[in-house]
Amino acid sequence: MIALPVVSETGLPDLPEAGIESAEQAAAIAGNFVVEQASIVPGLDPATYAYVKTTAHRNLFRIRLP
Repeated sequence: MIALPVVSETGLPDLPEAGIESAEQAAAIAGNFVVEQASIVPGLDPATYAYVKTTAHRNLFRIRLP
């Protein structure tokens, strides 16, 4: 996932007229930031974000109860 900087007046990124059709085009935009996680919640700058990390701990043994 690539995070793009936004213009403070509009709250939108400064995109090319033709739009973005590939990850390479998005990576060419100045100020981009690559984020390794999916489903993020952005912070005030691209280096600050939150994401959910889920782990499961399970009992590997089956114990029969009477």
